[in-house]
Amino acid sequence: MESRVRTMGSRVIGVAVGLTLVALLAACGGQSRELAAPEQSVQQLLELRAERSVDASAYAEFLLEPALAQELASASQSEAQADSAIAPTPDWEQPYISAEEDSAADVVVVWIADDAHPDWPIATVFDMSLIDGRWVAGDANAVEGTGAIPPPLN
Repeated sequence: MESRVRTMGSRVIGVAVGLTLVALLAACGGQSRELAAPEQSVQQLLELRAERSVDASAYAEFLLEPALAQELASASQSEAQADSAIAPTPDWEQPYISAEEDSAADVVVVWIADDAHPDWPIATVFDMSLIDGRWVAGDANAVEGTGAIPPPLN
């Protein structure tokens, strides 16, 4: 009898653990989705900056203006030389498209506020264009008020 109770108790615990894992995976899955090509380009550009890449050609892959790629690489180089412990950007939520046409899209990045970046805007809208098969940022516009953040397209 004691053996049956132990076996049944183990099964109940196993099922409870399994259900908990499924619930956690479902909750995490709801927050993350596959990014569309314009969103991927913005995400990769942000990751380069967060990593303090000093490779201007890496930035240039995602930017319309080559001069801006050089500026970002130079800023990363300066930060590295200064041995700055402060991240170049705050963390951000997953980028999303707020407007889209055939070869243009507005991609919104909502920044996660932190003490290290008190003057950072609440969000940035990247004006993306499809040029020669690549989505590139032509401009980026700061959004200052919460009510001014463009909603997702879908």
